[in-house]
Amino acid sequence: MLEPYAPQDAMALWWLGQSDGQPFLVGQLRLAAGRRKVALQYDPAWLARGFALSPDLPLRPDVFVPPERDTAAGAVDDARPDRWGEKLIRTLYRPARLSVLELLYFGGPSRFGALGVSFGADRFRPGGIRSTGVRNCSASALAAMQRTIAAVLAGEPPSAAQARLLAPGASFGGAQPKGLLAIEGEEYLGKQ
Repeated sequence: MLEPYAPQDAMALWWLGQSDGQPFLVGQLRLAAGRRKVALQYDPAWLARGFALSPDLPLRPDVFVPPERDTAAGAVDDARPDRWGEKLIRTLYRPARLSVLELLYFGGPSRFGALGVSFGADRFRPGGIRSTGVRNCSASALAAMQRTIAAVLAGEPPSAAQARLLAPGASFGGAQPKGLLAIEGEEYLGKQ
């Protein structure tokens, strides 16, 4: 179902909020402090044309290492999946290692926000499963989603179609499963 993954100690951070839809390289992410922190260093092109991602990540060529363990630098940490997303990553991918850097990578490009993580700085190649979301939900579709969530919570791997529906990046945050649903043209937030 998914391509094999070999643990990485460095990846690229991309800005996905360009008006032309093209990803723009922000910089390099690296594991630091015994693989317990994710540091950021802005790319020279981002320094010339970008902006500071957060007040604690000023637009300078420094290497920014977060003060706390098991976090990423500044606003990059906000792109990390929540506990439900981490549960999905553990169930869908079963990675050999799951550092904060891997959480950012496996969170995929469907997350809320405009940051994406990719293997390389040459082009944006995200990890994770692209969420298809739920459109025009029916009672039977919601019941199927409920069964899939229950299976994941029990540690059972979902099918490929279920995995796309439950993509880790599609969560609104928090510990419990939730997602955006469209029912008869109206949007709702569904929560387990």
